[in-house]
Amino acid sequence: MKIAIIKWTDSSLNGNRQCKADDKDLNPMQMVTCGILVKEDKQGITIAHDDIGDGYFRTCETVYRKQIDYYEIKEVKVGKLKI
Repeated sequence: MKIAIIKWTDSSLNGNRQCKADDKDLNPMQMVTCGILVKEDKQGITIAHDDIGDGYFRTCETVYRKQIDYYEIKEVKVGKLKI
């Protein structure tokens, strides 16, 4: 099984509070997201929280390639778990 660790830049929402143009929190957010590697292609990297087995995953997230600042893919041994 492969695990992806992704450092990326995401948009930010500031809710319905009042803001001024010079507010320091009006910036994109630096994120770190980890999960089971589902797919990696030229568009982005898709990870999941859960591997259900037989090629099915649950709770998937795709990070757009242009948002990725850095990433690593690690091979991990699952042990005796039967999927």
